[in-house]
Amino acid sequence: MNADERLRRAVGVIRTDLAGSRRQRYELNMRGLARRHRFDLVELIVIDAETTSPTVQLLCAVLRFGAVAVIAPSVAHVPWPRVITEFVDLYVVGRSRTYRRGHRWH
Repeated sequence: MNADERLRRAVGVIRTDLAGSRRQRYELNMRGLARRHRFDLVELIVIDAETTSPTVQLLCAVLRFGAVAVIAPSVAHVPWPRVITEFVDLYVVGRSRTYRRGHRWH
């Protein structure tokens, strides 16, 4: 496999307190989005409202794996989306929306 055929890497994030009983479905939907966009979903960060430094955890995973995107069920699952999009693209499953790196949040 040459460099052009390799999948780009992405990190997923899900908040269990928001997902509740839909967690498994959300994870499947995130993996499906990753496949459609030719991403290798290399890590799934699982957080909740009590997680300490979730933005730091997510960015550390992005840097550790050389990810170019974060995938989430919705923007609500992403800690500080403005910070995340300073580094990578953000793909949101629920709205089929992509916030490109550098996105201007209002």
